[in-house]
Amino acid sequence: MSENGFFDDLVINKFYNELNKYYGNSEEYNICNIVIRSNINNISTESCKNCYSIYSILNNQDKILESIEENKNKDDFCLYLNYWIRDKLKDNKLRFEIIKYVYSAWDTMNKSNLNSNSKCWHMKFNVGEKDFKNKKKLFEFLEAADVIKRKLTETEDSKKNEYCNYLQSIFSLYYVKKQERKCKNSSIYKEEIDRFESKINGEVLSSLKKNCPGSNLEFLYTINKDKELSNRQEPGVTTIEHKDTLFTKDMEEILGKLTSHTVYTNLDNKEDVDKYCNYCINVLPLEKDYPGVTEFCKQLSKNLSNIKDRKDRDERCPYLSYWTYDNVGKIIRSSTYNTLNPVINQINNLILLINMKFLNKNLCLFYLDSSANAWKEEKYLHEYFKYFTDIEGKSGSPENDQKTYCEFIRNINKLYESHINHCCNYFTEDAYFSYCNKYFNCDKKYNPYVLYSKLNCTNVLPPQTVFKKVEQPVAIDYYVKYITEKSKERAQMLKKMGVAYFNVIHAKTDNILGDPFHMATLSVLILLGIFIIYFVFYKVSASGSRSRKKEMKKNNNKLNYHEYDRKKLPENDSEIGNINSGRKRARIAYHPG
Repeated sequence: MSENGFFDDLVINKFYNELNKYYGNSEEYNICNIVIRSNINNISTESCKNCYSIYSILNNQDKILESIEENKNKDDFCLYLNYWIRDKLKDNKLRFEIIKYVYSAWDTMNKSNLNSNSKCWHMKFNVGEKDFKNKKKLFEFLEAADVIKRKLTETEDSKKNEYCNYLQSIFSLYYVKKQERKCKNSSIYKEEIDRFESKINGEVLSSLKKNCPGSNLEFLYTINKDKELSNRQEPGVTTIEHKDTLFTKDMEEILGKLTSHTVYTNLDNKEDVDKYCNYCINVLPLEKDYPGVTEFCKQLSKNLSNIKDRKDRDERCPYLSYWTYDNVGKIIRSSTYNTLNPVINQINNLILLINMKFLNKNLCLFYLDSSANAWKEEKYLHEYFKYFTDIEGKSGSPENDQKTYCEFIRNINKLYESHINHCCNYFTEDAYFSYCNKYFNCDKKYNPYVLYSKLNCTNVLPPQTVFKKVEQPVAIDYYVKYITEKSKERAQMLKKMGVAYFNVIHAKTDNILGDPFHMATLSVLILLGIFIIYFVFYKVSASGSRSRKKEMKKNNNKLNYHEYDRKKLPENDSEIGNINSGRKRARIAYHPG
């Protein structure tokens, strides 16, 4: 506590300061040397130093109490000593070994001839370093609670902030450890939590809350089986407000009565949410700055885990995503869902964890990453299409209710107009394709103008109210179909023109054939044409005949030449045969005369 300068004059700090005078400045004590053997190297030196300090402090209890001028009993003195000596070893890597030897020597001191009035038994904390530090913080606060309460009423406002920040951190620590105790069924902080709830009664809490407005102390501190005390608050905010330019609180109340709205009522159910607190351990420290985040985390864990067993899972998942956006918006009070925000970061991690662990292939996965206005518009449009049938039957409702429905439809019409163009592609024959199935229905029967007319809103709302019907975008295949139809028409037109042209030609032909002069002229022309054709044919044939004769003559000459050569070959062969006759005698036939 000494790190907070304004607590220096507290009794517990005065004790710590006196005990510090004996640390490392005490005389040796034989029991310490006997119990703590010198052969344990580095451990022995540190252990003996702590052992000597404890012995000197126990022998000087009365002197220490007198020096701080406080009439504290021996039990309190012993408590302070235990926390003090354990704190001296908090950052020592060998603390567990040192504590073991020091405690052993401490037990020996109590059993020796030490003055019975000076006996003080050590406490076995049996916890890790982090848990010990937290236990010490809670213990010291409870020792100083009354003084802090008094100082808050006496201190200037500028100084109160330091006290209030300290109180908020302590109450947050209490809240986290109590929730962990329930989730983990742990008893580590049982003593501290019980003392805390015994010490901080209604009167003390009211006083602290009065002097530290906006610190959420009353929310962080829960009693009576953990029922929340009144009014959550965020620093600087007095009440939770809903500001929306399109949809009023009255509108939400009326719509809340519709059967389609019961889904949100079921999602708000907190029954058995504590079973899911293990998923929210990392969220607990955020409660100090974001009141309500832990309870919401447990509700989300429950709803998301159980969605896998529902037949309407696909329909319920969008409801759950918008319900999540809505609640997170109330907690963080921001128009931007920035992943750097610790709440957004933890909730996104939770959504991913449960989807991977429980939902497998049937995921209900969404991510908090868009602006508040974007998800609100989606949410209102989604609800409009879900409420459509219910609202359609409200034409006979009381005048005030019907007026609210008409206002709702008029406001939805603005959103409908801004989303229809990027959410829907229309085709001829009333077909369409939707890009926003999660929250938008492109069927023209859901046009807000349909409801506006059925509820006779023109007569319900003031005369000056303007309602513009949203027209369906032009079908994307309109021009293709238009061109196709025009092409068909053109083909039909050309066909008709062709028939008419044929008829004209036919008529003219008949006129020509029926005139003797035209017939005679035509006959002469035909005969002349035949003669010309024959003449051309004759000339071509004659020319071809002459060419063939020349070619044949040329071929005959070549043939005769080769015959001549063949006739000469036997003579030559004979001659060749008589050459190289060797030494044989030549025989020449002689034929006289």
